[in-house]
Amino acid sequence: MLQESIVYEGEGEGAGPTSYWYVHTLGDVINAAICAQLQIGHLQEYPHSNREELYDRYEHQPAQLPMCFTLTATKRPD
Repeated sequence: MLQESIVYEGEGEGAGPTSYWYVHTLGDVINAAICAQLQIGHLQEYPHSNREELYDRYEHQPAQLPMCFTLTATKRPD
């Protein structure tokens, strides 16, 4: 459980809303889907976090690190 403000650009401080973070690598997530016999349909990475209110400040920068992703998967037919 985290109750501190998380600010990527280093301009904030103080308390923030209670947050719960689970750190899983993208490989962990994809391998779990494969092990669950799911068929991966789409994977899209984004250069911003869905937690950031001003996420557009990270777009169109020279270096892009994926901070968020969308993964869709479906159960394979038996």
